[in-house]
Amino acid sequence: MNIPTDFLTPTDFEEFSNRISEVLFNKEIIGFGEGKDNGIDGIDNIVTPSIVIQSKRYQSRTTPASFVKIAIKEIDKIRETSLKFEWEKKFEYVIVTSVKLNPISRKKIRAHAKELMSSDINIIDGGVLKDLSSNEKYEKIFIDFDLKKENLIELLKYHKQECISLESREYFSDFNEKYFVETEVLYKLYDLLNNEHIAILTGGPGVGKTTMCKMIGSLFSAKCDGDYIILERNIDEIQKLIDFYNENFRQENSKKLFVVFDDFLGRTALETSERQIKKLRSLYSLVNNSENLFVLLNSRTQILSAAKNEDIEFGQLIDDKDNKKVTIDLSKYSSIEKARIFRKNIEFQFDSQSKAEKKIMDIKYCELINGKKYRSIVNHRNFNPRLIELIASQSLKSEGNYFDYCIKALDDPSKLYTRLFTKLPETHQLFLICLYCFDEYPVILLDMEASYKEILADDTYDLMQIEQDLEDSWIVVKNDSSLKNERVEFINPSIIDFISNKKNKNSFFEKITKNTRFLSQLVRADDTVKLYKMIRKNYDWFYDKDRFAGEKLSCLLEQEEIVDGKNFIELLYQFKGKYHRKPIENSSLSILPLIYVYEDWSDLVRELYFSKNRDAKNIFLQELLYSKINNRLVENMLDTTADLDSLAEYLEYLIEEIYDSKFEQNELIDFAEEASGLNLYSAFFYCKERRLQEVIDDYYQVDDLLDFNNLSDCEEDKKLEVRAVLKKHEENIYHELSSTFFEDKTEDFNFDFSGVEEYIIEQIEEHLQFPIYDDKEIETFHLNDVETVDSILGISLM
Repeated sequence: MNIPTDFLTPTDFEEFSNRISEVLFNKEIIGFGEGKDNGIDGIDNIVTPSIVIQSKRYQSRTTPASFVKIAIKEIDKIRETSLKFEWEKKFEYVIVTSVKLNPISRKKIRAHAKELMSSDINIIDGGVLKDLSSNEKYEKIFIDFDLKKENLIELLKYHKQECISLESREYFSDFNEKYFVETEVLYKLYDLLNNEHIAILTGGPGVGKTTMCKMIGSLFSAKCDGDYIILERNIDEIQKLIDFYNENFRQENSKKLFVVFDDFLGRTALETSERQIKKLRSLYSLVNNSENLFVLLNSRTQILSAAKNEDIEFGQLIDDKDNKKVTIDLSKYSSIEKARIFRKNIEFQFDSQSKAEKKIMDIKYCELINGKKYRSIVNHRNFNPRLIELIASQSLKSEGNYFDYCIKALDDPSKLYTRLFTKLPETHQLFLICLYCFDEYPVILLDMEASYKEILADDTYDLMQIEQDLEDSWIVVKNDSSLKNERVEFINPSIIDFISNKKNKNSFFEKITKNTRFLSQLVRADDTVKLYKMIRKNYDWFYDKDRFAGEKLSCLLEQEEIVDGKNFIELLYQFKGKYHRKPIENSSLSILPLIYVYEDWSDLVRELYFSKNRDAKNIFLQELLYSKINNRLVENMLDTTADLDSLAEYLEYLIEEIYDSKFEQNELIDFAEEASGLNLYSAFFYCKERRLQEVIDDYYQVDDLLDFNNLSDCEEDKKLEVRAVLKKHEENIYHELSSTFFEDKTEDFNFDFSGVEEYIIEQIEEHLQFPIYDDKEIETFHLNDVETVDSILGISLM
């Protein structure tokens, strides 16, 4: 890991640089406070200097080529300063920077500095600082500035977290870094995010992905290179996040936004739609062109693989690109790391106990020390941080020999959950199963409580007490910044896995299916067959019926006529663009039970076209074309539809069937515009144009077209390369357009390639200043060789 100078304020970095220079050059350096410095951050004599220090702590992604430009400006500035102060004596100019420079960049800086830099040591970069940190002469300086601690967590003790939003603080409310175990992955992930600004953390269930994300977020919030806001979002909110960033952060690099997408593809199965996955491309592009946006996503390895298989473009997006690995697997731990994980979990439970309970825990733990039995736990094939956490939480309650208890739990983890679950009262078991049956987490607490009361028609229970009993062991209750919107979810996804396996064995599922007044519980409690059956039978009886307008519309299309046209129109406006796929009879698609499959507007319009319900077709098109408020309907359709061309195609089929006209700019569309004020065709056309413009501005795609082989610094060569790349990019865009609904309208689109042209020029210029060599593998942190499994676990708790 590099020296974490981003934990220093700019002022502290200047002082640190001066201290390093004092020892290196054997000079007494004078520092200055904030204000205009004329290119001087340190000097030995303001009248007749022999050495001048300029310190530059920059963003981790500042390239050597960019730094060369900065350094040249600073050198020019110090020459002007020397003339201004009439320095006659020759002086040495020293630049100290956190940027790690390559030999070419160092050579260019020295060539411009000429007589001001007599040696390579006049450039102290990130690489030199790392070497100096292990030199005894400089060690105390690094320690004084908290840059040489045993681990990153130690740094947090000296750098108070200043999260400037309530939501940021809420994200860390249940996280205590004291019990976090630093691993090699932590250092890799920290460096990766610093350099690339985006990372995907993968691993199996319970390996610690969520906890790792919180630790990384905590580290970033403690950095001194800007004010960080740490947010957790889901994949549905990508566009809102992009808008939020553009409005509040794009023009102000001192403000940093760090966003975590926890289980971004689904908690226990792939639940992400094609449209959501496509939005990830926009997010990637934004991150690649932003200095103050950091994005950390995590997902179970199996779900990530399923998503890559489902969507080829998504697979290409997240796979390693240009040797830049953005995906890190958390699944493998060393023996030392496993020992620390086990010990920290035991200590977490131990520290919260009374003096008498601590004695009992210590006696139990000593059973593991005898004969070094803890080694069997560390080396067990089923070792898993989440399972270890659960085993540790039951230390006091475990019966018999503690070692036997630990091994039995590891041999068959499901038995541990089963034993804990069966010890719960039935009221508590029902609460957990009731929570599981909701289709999205977290669940509004009031909805959860309303559902529970309907299912358990019994006034003898105390619901608040049930929640208190389950909180912190099975469930967690969260709030938002308003403090008026409590939500509840499981404390970890493994509980969801456990309850899922009980679906065909527990009668509570049947009880929920029969009594729930929430349609959102029926799919997990039973399946989509039951969902559609209840919608047909008693739709208005359910509290959350408005969320299922798409399913209700799909059911109405089965009829031959629409009895209540007003209600049909209301449902069109209620539909938010996502509904459960109607069950397929005798389906051989074995993947469907593992994935929540959703449809959108293009699927609904396709259903409408193939239905025999002419009433529905007339009402839909009448509202879409002529209504005074049809802009709301059209906006919803365009915002939530993944395949815009499919939607436009089936709309045309409908329009041809009802009006015997095409879906293009014609008399029908003109007449409809006069009535509604909205040109339907233009709305679709400009939406398509906007989406293609997003693809044009997706510089991630342009990177694949850049070819720097045999490129020289000749202006004509550079122009030819820009034109070649731009032409290829344009060809790709128009090729993509050629197979769409709008393929005959290519000349009507007004695309702007100026932004991408500037990007291509910048990349060429940067390459010529800093040729791309093979990236070295990210430096890894090596655990202290002196530490052993025995030294970690072979000590009593008291």
